Amino acid sequence: MIEDASSATGTATTPEEASFTLVVEFIGLAVFARHGDDMIVLQPDAHLDNNRDGGRGMKHLDSTDAVPHVGYLSFDLQHLGLPVGTGEGVIRFARDEVTFRGLPDASTDVLIDVPDFDVFAPVLQLDPGLLGAQPSDKLLTRVPLRGGTLRGSSDDLDRIMTRKLPSGSIPGDEQQSPAFANTVEWKCKGVRGATCVVEIKSFQTESVRRLELTPVNGKVAMKIANLCGSNPLEWNELYDSQNPPAHPPEDFDFKWLSILFKTKVGEQQPVFSPGTHADQVPFVFRTEQTYRTGLISNCIPGKATFQ
Repeated sequence: MIEDASSATGTATTPEEASFTLVVEFIGLAVFARHGDDMIVLQPDAHLDNNRDGGRGMKHLDSTDAVPHVGYLSFDLQHLGLPVGTGEGVIRFARDEVTFRGLPDASTDVLIDVPDFDVFAPVLQLDPGLLGAQPSDKLLTRVPLRGGTLRGSSDDLDRIMTRKLPSGSIPGDEQQSPAFANTVEWKCKGVRGATCVVEIKSFQTESVRRLELTPVNGKVAMKIANLCGSNPLEWNELYDSQNPPAHPPEDFDFKWLSILFKTKVGEQQPVFSPGTHADQVPFVFRTEQTYRTGLISNCIPGKATFQ
């Protein structure tokens, strides 16, 4: 289960206790979910499973082809006492909850502009089972947040949701934005402790991997990502800089987020069911007619509220 605030954030701080600023960059497939006063970051499980996907390829809910993604946490090795520039440490997720110790007992300010399922898909709700001790295997990672501020950054390309559920109509201006964030930063000041303690608990085995990072200049920085498996760590040297890839206007990867939702009680029929039409699952579309070339192109996340 997600621990309550008293157990997740520890005892009250005193002026003599050490503290630091924690900065986490969230990149790729995720839903930023409001649950009461808490924020929870949910990553859908889009990794390639040979037992599940072998022989037929990966598919979205509407049976269109899907691209596998890899979820991980990375950090600069200087937080382990190694020299600057040594490299980065990477921990892959395998259906885990990530907990940060020493967080302040405060709500999280949310200043992000991303597609809102509560607006463009009001017939859907986040699966409440995602909050349980053993959530659906559709969930890769769960990251509860307390305190701090979530801010998004955008590449300033105009985007719009392709449809509104269940009518299928194109949404109005409320779901079209030149500022849909493709990267979200969570900055939390006053985290208690001399080191940053991160616990990664397996949903399946309940085993815990414990990571302890030392602040550098009063700060610990890391990345939590869920990115395309072709180059999940976004290493520029794996791209051909002379012939960078063209990024088409459709962000089909956004469809992965829909697996974390279910039809609301009271609706006459499931929104997504076997045989769902190929254009029914919403995705993000860039309204510009030209393709853009570049080395990095991150998936657009979404947001929703637990009912």
